[in-house]
Amino acid sequence: MQDNEAFVREVHDKGLAYDLPVMTRRRMLSTIGGAGALAVAGGAERHQPEPGHPGQ
Repeated sequence: MQDNEAFVREVHDKGLAYDLPVMTRRRMLSTIGGAGALAVAGGAERHQPEPGHPGQ
């Protein structure tokens, strides 16, 4: 594993041709993560049983 300074020197200012695929990948991953979070939040919806229902 390389240190942060070595990584920055390696990838700094490689130009737009390098940056566009990286940004596209990051956008795709954040979209997938957001969709996953929405699915989890939707599945965690609280259900209020009806009064008198035996599952209370």
